[in-house]
Amino acid sequence: GGTLCAGCIGKDRETLAVSPGTRALIIHMQRKNFPALSRLRIAPAMHKELEAILRGFVGFHIEVRPNALEFLRKLRNYEETG
Repeated sequence: GGTLCAGCIGKDRETLAVSPGTRALIIHMQRKNFPALSRLRIAPAMHKELEAILRGFVGFHIEVRPNALEFLRKLRNYEETG
């Protein structure tokens, strides 16, 4: 996984579009320790992008979609709809 140029992004169906802000946030997060990360305030749109990236990363590396991730997605949807 990594960043693709505009010419290569259409060649892989599994790619995700990520905003420049989310990309910068990921780089920032890689340089911080856990206590600093726990204090971050992340915009909802960036949070969704980060979650999609992590979901794809985990699914790719363990070659299955974990039930726990699906449960968390359903829980979040329930919380958002009230």
